[in-house]
Amino acid sequence: MIEQLKSEAKKSKPGMMYVWQAVNLVMALFFGLAAFANSNDGDWYIWCPIYTIPVLLSISIVIWPQLNENKIWNTVSVFHLLACSLYAVYQIFVLLSDLGGKIENPLQHETGREMGGLLIIIAWLGLSRFSSIARYICTDY
Repeated sequence: MIEQLKSEAKKSKPGMMYVWQAVNLVMALFFGLAAFANSNDGDWYIWCPIYTIPVLLSISIVIWPQLNENKIWNTVSVFHLLACSLYAVYQIFVLLSDLGGKIENPLQHETGREMGGLLIIIAWLGLSRFSSIARYICTDY
């Protein structure tokens, strides 16, 4: 019974790998567009690299799915995840001071929109690096 489940899972891996590559391609396009949109911002030198690193990480998975087992790829993703998390904590304090105790939609402020972008990056890098989805799909290839 267990051997049958293993063989069925192994048969479905190539299809799942293509789905994972397609999702990484979509996220790379999303982050690339976000970097492009921030290229005319006043602090573009902060936001373009913040969005470009996930573009490069996602494109590398599209080209070579096994790369998420690589130590360099893992180190870059963890450090970028840590840096974005620390910057998100800073952005929370800035956003709270911008709101001034009023109940408003945080997306009406630039810091709120920046915080949203950081949360997307954090969620995506966390999923790419620490989930078992990527590990299961990309092994044995």
